[in-house]
Amino acid sequence: MTEVVVRLVTWQPEQAGALARVELSIDTPARNYSVYIAGSGLQFQPGLEAGVTLALLAAMRTGSDLRVEGALSATFLHGLQQYMHRFTKGFPEFNIVSVLPESILHLQYIAPTSRCASFFSGGVDSFLLC
Repeated sequence: MTEVVVRLVTWQPEQAGALARVELSIDTPARNYSVYIAGSGLQFQPGLEAGVTLALLAAMRTGSDLRVEGALSATFLHGLQQYMHRFTKGFPEFNIVSVLPESILHLQYIAPTSRCASFFSGGVDSFLLC
């Protein structure tokens, strides 16, 4: 296998006593991963953007295409290209890869506002405020 593959396995909406849960499969050249995201208030999404964010670095590190067995939004794909270009400038051992969804969603554009988001993945160098 020369690609990383992301696919939706199951979606379970929130029920009394049980969190909503999405299960994904991420297959890499070296290993297959079963991953899930669970939470209260989690809503079904038409695209697999959450799975792509979990698999992207594996694809970039191995130089493998990232095949998505599902849809991605056009704006998300545009953002991925920008992310990969910036990331590879700081970490040359990673590569810009092709992201190949089954289909592309053209969702309604929401104009930017003055809202702010803060993201933190655990490392001091990974803090991003936009």
